Parts: sequence; structure tokens; C-alpha cells
Amino acid sequence: MPNGQTNGIKILKMKSNVPPGAAEDPTAPYNEKFKVVEVNISQTLSTTVKVFLSEDADENDLNVLEQAVNEQILLPSECIERESYDIWCVDDFCVCL
Repeated sequence: MPNGQTNGIKILKMKSNVPPGAAEDPTAPYNEKFKVVEVNISQTLSTTVKVFLSEDADENDLNVLEQAVNEQILLPSECIERESYDIWCVDDFCVCL
């Protein structure tokens, strides 16, 4: 069969989705120049949760509370996909009363 034809039907091949005459238009959005810059993202999240403590634990001891949170609560930083985890770091972690 001749190139570009199938059973007598001519197949039109598009080279681009750019409107005719617009490929060289510098004001067209797809011709805008851009640059890549590196930025630092820091996000703070907070919530109130309940944790279980043993009867003899001091509920005013922040170290005890922090340990309970780390053992019992799934933190957002633990939900990050493994591929992305290497580029994210925990800037700060605190437990408040």
C-alpha cells in the first residue's frame, strides 16, 4: 500500500498540536521561556490526640508524653512514600500540654 493510505483512506499525520502560524509566536504560552529554581519548603502541622500512659507515668513529663506519641501515633512524616523520604526531613518535633 502507498505510504499514508489504508484501504483507500488517506491517513493525515499531524506533526504538532500548535495552531497554524503560531509555532514561532513568542507571546504564545507554550513558547514562554522558564527557568528552574530550587526552593526550601517547611510545613508545620499540628493536631490534638489522646495517648495511653501507665498508671504510674507522670503526665506532665514531656519526655514521657513524647515517647508515648512516638509509640502510639502515626505521624505524617511516617506516611511519606519511601522514594520521597530521602529528600524530606523533620525540622522540628515537639509535644505540648
